[in-house]
Amino acid sequence: MKAFRRHGKTQKPVSVSDSTGSEGAGYSLPEVMIASTVLALVVTNSVGTLTQSGKSFSKSRERDAISTLIAKDLEGLRATAFNYMRCDPSPQPNEPTGLPWGPRQFLR
Repeated sequence: MKAFRRHGKTQKPVSVSDSTGSEGAGYSLPEVMIASTVLALVVTNSVGTLTQSGKSFSKSRERDAISTLIAKDLEGLRATAFNYMRCDPSPQPNEPTGLPWGPRQFLR
């Protein structure tokens, strides 16, 4: 082999037979199997996490819609209760006079 100079250093040229020898060329079968198993586990866990987060997102949307409906119902009940309990000093024409309280505004 002839030597050549590169940046002041003497190096030997690389031949084709040096890089394709059976020693140290590539990975062994156990290394490949372990790496592919680890890769499969990582991909499976990532997909599972994405699926789970999508499900929890849709559940939270559903819970928000339900809580909004409950809040509207409670507001209506509060208004009805306020109107029911409001005291009106003068009795209404269709109201029985024997009751000191009653659903004056509620039955209109």
